[in-house]
Amino acid sequence: MILTLVMAAVVAGSSDIDPTGGAFLSVDLDSLETAARDAYDASDWETAASAYVELLRHDTGNSTAIYNAACCFGLMGDAGMSAAYLRAAAAAGFDDAGFASEDPDFDPVREDASFSSVLDSLMAVSSEDRAAMEFMVEVPCLVPVRVLLPAGYTPGAAYPLVIGLHGYGGNAADFLGLYGRIESPGFVFAVPEAPYSISAGGDDAFSWSTWSGADTMSYAGSIELSSLLVRNTALEMQAAFAPSSTWLLGFSQGAALAFLAGFENADIVDGVIGFGGYVEDPGPFLSAPPSSRDLRVFVAHGTSDRIVEPDEGRRAFALFDSLGCDAVMAEFEGGHGIDVATLAEAIGWIQEQVLEMYGG
Repeated sequence: MILTLVMAAVVAGSSDIDPTGGAFLSVDLDSLETAARDAYDASDWETAASAYVELLRHDTGNSTAIYNAACCFGLMGDAGMSAAYLRAAAAAGFDDAGFASEDPDFDPVREDASFSSVLDSLMAVSSEDRAAMEFMVEVPCLVPVRVLLPAGYTPGAAYPLVIGLHGYGGNAADFLGLYGRIESPGFVFAVPEAPYSISAGGDDAFSWSTWSGADTMSYAGSIELSSLLVRNTALEMQAAFAPSSTWLLGFSQGAALAFLAGFENADIVDGVIGFGGYVEDPGPFLSAPPSSRDLRVFVAHGTSDRIVEPDEGRRAFALFDSLGCDAVMAEFEGGHGIDVATLAEAIGWIQEQVLEMYGG
């Protein structure tokens, strides 16, 4: 009886509901996020902030978008709004106070009392969390690897294998979407999920590294384990598909890992493509065995990248070039992302390398 009365009330009142009231359900959040990122890359902070605010009207729990809006307000010099959004980002799950404390986007408002008080409170909470003495313990685990095969795939035929490594805060499912941006991809695309879950609003978000305030070795150890994960992925995929060659394609943090894992596993990896990447420590590259220097490397970087400065990509290229690697540097107009035209150039580069190595 109660359910009947409720349904009757809904039907009776439906004539008062705006027929366009559900339009918000069809809002393209990805397009809003892209527009915000493009405006940010173009240094149009006001347009970027407006796009992020509009995005948040439809996704109020997206801590990454809230934090990015705080950055835009910081770059605009609006300390009050930057502080308010940074506080909201923390409430929504953003927990990397150390990153915020070093973020140059907040330099214009860093000394303002209203902003510094919020940042100080986040740092205090972060310190309290670290006081819990968290240690990292290594255990075996199974990591999913998503695989796409080229159209008309013929079992037994030898195709190139490309292993995709997504960026910090990304995930394998989204990175797999790169396949659809390539015209007639003629390779097997395998994308493993990074092993460490992080907070990024309502999205599944992962990192290739982790850290602990009490266990200072956890960061370096996690990077090495991720390099091992890349090796194991390559070996599993090689056993399953017998590819003609094996390549790593990474973005941002994934590019940094691709560079390192490529050098550490040059016995089973033919080359690396890195977009928006960097070399954190040249030591492992300089001490790598001479055979590692046969690695082929394609470095791509946006000239307007504010997340990983273009000079980071240039330094990576200079390192590989100095080591005698067959290295290529491709710069494109744009920010921190994977440019479609440059991606096509990189895939064409793989095809050229395969022809050179194996005659097809």
